[in-house]
Amino acid sequence: MKTRLSIWPGLLALAAVLLAPGCATTQPGEDVVLVRAQQTRAFSLELANAFVTFEKVNQRKLLASNPAIHQAAETIRLQAPGWFQSFNDVMDAYKLTKSTGDKEKLIAWIAVVERLMTEVMMNLANAKEWVSPNTMPKPLPTK
Repeated sequence: MKTRLSIWPGLLALAAVLLAPGCATTQPGEDVVLVRAQQTRAFSLELANAFVTFEKVNQRKLLASNPAIHQAAETIRLQAPGWFQSFNDVMDAYKLTKSTGDKEKLIAWIAVVERLMTEVMMNLANAKEWVSPNTMPKPLPTK
């Protein structure tokens, strides 16, 4: 049991960093919302990739035991490229205009991506019951 839970502190720490509002570290003159968006995008891409890779490695077992995890991974495989492209487009628009409207859109997209990554974390938590702990994603290194 101890082995099964050994990766969870790292994943929970990742989730805390990803989901904690307003924790972006900025330098003087940097835009807090833009830095937050860039951090959210970077962590989210890594987490989504880890999840779909993990699901692929464990696909047979997960399909038999919890098909919803497979369906979540398939949804991410099919739709995440479009989601992240839209997120990038909104971020690029805000970089150019710095308008209040584009800032509000970017903040909304940050919330959407964070909610999606919360669902990924929930799927990973549900999957730990069905697979070998050696196949669980490793925590991301901290910078």
